[in-house]
Amino acid sequence: MIGRRRRRRRFGIALAALLLPILHGPAASAEAFDPETTCAVPEDLATTELPLAHVRAKLKVPEVVRIVVVGSGSSAGMGASTQVNAYPALLAGELTKVFPNAKFEVTNLSKRGRSASDMEALFGTAVAALHPALVIWQTGTVDAVKGLDLAGFEQVLEVGIDKLRALGADVILMNMQYSPHTTAALDITPYRDYMRWAIQSRTAILFHRYSMMKYWVEAGVLDFSSPSKADQAKNDDLAHSCLAYRLAREIESAVKAAEAESTQ
Repeated sequence: MIGRRRRRRRFGIALAALLLPILHGPAASAEAFDPETTCAVPEDLATTELPLAHVRAKLKVPEVVRIVVVGSGSSAGMGASTQVNAYPALLAGELTKVFPNAKFEVTNLSKRGRSASDMEALFGTAVAALHPALVIWQTGTVDAVKGLDLAGFEQVLEVGIDKLRALGADVILMNMQYSPHTTAALDITPYRDYMRWAIQSRTAILFHRYSMMKYWVEAGVLDFSSPSKADQAKNDDLAHSCLAYRLAREIESAVKAAEAESTQ
């Protein structure tokens, strides 16, 4: 009987040793994930010289920095394996790494199918009620899919940015996602151009999501070619993680720009 127990114990130890790499594989890969390397982008996409004065002011007091994300399906979490893995949900954690003594609250008002005009209609009501220091406005894809008027699209952007600024909020305008499939089926270039033009006469930052994701695809970081749903979910989660990381670093550079501007 004692011999059997010893053999069973030895078998259990051996089995545990065999399973250890399997059980700890995902955790090990998560620990190996280095966003600074994996989520790297060219310098012209990595930082901004435009200031986020309202965010800086909240950090200086200090007060809670309230951030509102307004967007369509991708910002609502479509594609990510869970809402927790979508970039708006990850952003507060990434910002805490950059500003460890600050507190951030991120509210996501995104919803699938909303055009720029639909979102702009929320600025005076739902967004204003939250008193944000920063609004991240992701738009353009739905307008391109529906083929909405370009001149009207630009006007909505300009009016929307002005509304947000009047609320005492900084603005980051985020353009479309990049995917080889979407690019082949849909001409989003004119809408991307109008987003660039809209901020030229406005105090707002353009977050170049499209160019960043295109760079990651070409660098082999993202791969949209796999037919596996599991691979697609991992790919989408990685994209959201990198976007949250890059947003936090862009916000950091914009706060530094605001600090430099205040000393001039």
